[in-house]
Amino acid sequence: MQERMWTAVMVAGSSTRVVNTIASLNKNNAKQQVETKYSGYTLVALVPGSHAAGAVSYSGFHAGRLPNCS
Repeated sequence: MQERMWTAVMVAGSSTRVVNTIASLNKNNAKQQVETKYSGYTLVALVPGSHAAGAVSYSGFHAGRLPNCS
């Protein structure tokens, strides 16, 4: 199986986490692998590449309810 680096954006309650992880090159398989590895979190996004070091995450909102940015 071919793998690649992904940046995963995840939430658990009001906590947001951004991590670099290695998973399948196939995005559907990668989704399943990341959800299994971080089982306490809800996966919000997978971004190809390694971006967690420069990412800024914000807590205080729940999955499915984005903060009011207007």
